Order: sequence, then structure tokens, then C-alpha cells
Amino acid sequence: QKLRERIAAVQAEIETCEQATSRREAALSKQREHGEAAAPAAAMPGLVVPQRPLPTGHQRRKALLVGINYTTSHAPLKGCVNDLWNLQCLLRHTLQYGDDHLR
Repeated sequence: QKLRERIAAVQAEIETCEQATSRREAALSKQREHGEAAAPAAAMPGLVVPQRPLPTGHQRRKALLVGINYTTSHAPLKGCVNDLWNLQCLLRHTLQYGDDHLR
């Protein structure tokens, strides 16, 4: 029961962060359309705006993130939700993967 509450809280936090990220990405794309430089994301420590241009064919990149806890195992894994969140942040913010390229 406690685990379910924690998962629900993490999922709500992820959704909130995804909404904030979507708003930021919309603002960045608007800035790019007008030729303005993008500022680094100060709210996300450790994530850096790439200095190099995206590779050719970057629209075709895709990523599938899978987290497995094995909760009923004799040795359950812990932290897969956090690991997936960190990987998703890396892909979206540092490597500039779009929402439609992540599952």
C-alpha cells in the first residue's frame, strides 16, 4: 500500500515536470524560430544545453525506456522509477530528444 502511494506521488511529479518541460520546449522552439539563442536550464543541475548542432537525421532517433522492479522477487530491485526519470531528463534536455521520440 505504501509503495503504491509512493508510485502515485512519483507519477504525479513526473507529469508535473513533463508539463513544465513541454512549456519550456514550446518557448525554446519559438525562440529558435525567431533566431534567438537558448539559455541553459538553470532549474536542472547537471544538464547542459549542447554546444554542437544536432546530427543529421536526428528526427529519426527513438528511445525506449524500460524499468523493472521485480517487486515479488526474493531480491527486488529498487529505484527504477528514479533511474528512468534521470535517463528521460538526459535524453530530452541534454540530447534534445522530442516527446514523440521517447516511450
